[in-house]
Amino acid sequence: MKKKQKRIYLVSSIILIIIILASLSLSQIFSRFYSPFHMLERVIRYVKNEYFKPVRPEKIAPAAIRGMLNYLDPNSSYLNPEQTKLFENRWNLELGDIGVILIKRYSYPQIIGIIENSPAQESGLKIGDYISSINGETTYKKGIWEVRLSLKGNINSEVYLKIMRNNSLLKLKVKREKIYDSYFNIQKIKNNYLLKINYFPSNLRNLINALKKIENKAKGLIIDLRNCYDGKIISGFNLANVFIPSGKAFFVKRKDKTIKEYYFKKENYFSNLPLVVIVNKATMSGGELFALLLKKFKRAKIIGESTFGILSETKVFKMDDGSGIVLTTGMIFLEKDKKIWGKGVKPDITLKEKENPVQKAIKLLGS
Repeated sequence: MKKKQKRIYLVSSIILIIIILASLSLSQIFSRFYSPFHMLERVIRYVKNEYFKPVRPEKIAPAAIRGMLNYLDPNSSYLNPEQTKLFENRWNLELGDIGVILIKRYSYPQIIGIIENSPAQESGLKIGDYISSINGETTYKKGIWEVRLSLKGNINSEVYLKIMRNNSLLKLKVKREKIYDSYFNIQKIKNNYLLKINYFPSNLRNLINALKKIENKAKGLIIDLRNCYDGKIISGFNLANVFIPSGKAFFVKRKDKTIKEYYFKKENYFSNLPLVVIVNKATMSGGELFALLLKKFKRAKIIGESTFGILSETKVFKMDDGSGIVLTTGMIFLEKDKKIWGKGVKPDITLKEKENPVQKAIKLLGS
């Protein structure tokens, strides 16, 4: 009798479970039992139904997305539709800017670099300053790309900033101006050449052609990457290939445990040209990877300051409303278990604040 009751109980339980599952869609099952985002769905429902005044979804949705991405890492950012378009066009030389390099610290953007002769320098902004608001809108907990793009705009337009410096709050009006005439420039200094790279675009053809022209003229080459914070990481790798003959460069690890490896091709032009590379705290993205690769292969002397190591594979994903998110999709490694993130470039020679990096590089090439 007991066995029969157990069988009846077991069959009844199975039938009950089938009925429950049949009443739910697969998405509901996932949401209710497995997805941690179910809590977010409930919060949105409570805000919509219970908050004391009407709330416009288009206002709170970006805030929720921003908070989620802000939690992840310093590179991931939310972009509104206008900023998404601007992100794709940010290397337009006719676009105005104020000339600061920023990272996110303590939930605010901090200035770690100021471009020489820029509006930022002329207005009195200093390295170490925090920007607390732009045009009356707080920067607190905004993604770094949101802030960077907010500083760009039409040439001669003005941007209003609130600056936190030590225990003071300053208000500044800064005019946006054209910052660069080109992504690079090259000049002769005695028997050497100085290559200044401002950012790394997708196509380096003009830069490589300029290098070919000095191939038989240069005793040595100084590559100045100070304040080179933006650009394609793959372009940093491609430029390194010009100087490094062969070998495994780096690899990217992604969430699904796939590994993409990058190898140098035997197409270099300047494998014997003496090199000195100058970096500072504001050297990031393609410039940082380029310096790391030249140091890894002992192809150049690296001088200057240590970099932050905020270097990862990122992608932009567009939303239906035209907005987008900048998302970190992979971590970059030079060797097995040698992650770049948070470590960056350690110079062979660390320079003091008052030392002239270019003069130091010339001495190194002459020694």
